[in-house]
Amino acid sequence: MLITVLAMLGCKKDPYMNFGFDCGFHKLSSGLVIADVSQSDNTVYLAGNISVTEGKLEVNLIGPNQSVIYSKTLIAPVEVHINEIFDACPGYWKLKYKSWDGDGSIDLHLYK
Repeated sequence: MLITVLAMLGCKKDPYMNFGFDCGFHKLSSGLVIADVSQSDNTVYLAGNISVTEGKLEVNLIGPNQSVIYSKTLIAPVEVHINEIFDACPGYWKLKYKSWDGDGSIDLHLYK
């Protein structure tokens, strides 16, 4: 029994964390999530799908030093798949979107 418990503890990994959006958006809607990236994180992944059926949608990923790491403006009609990898800097990362008379869906997450 002790060996089983030790084996389980030895295989313990850091939890898989994701932060983001899985929702529809409409005129003048917006969203913001903040992820705390630690020094033990080596990479940060931005992945998902966005569909804009009307208007425009702006997506930004902002790093801990307040610099824009990723930015995309999507004008309808468009569907995109996003799959980006970034070196992780410790601190607070912000993922946000803003709709400009837009309509559609956003399924976009920041993984660490």
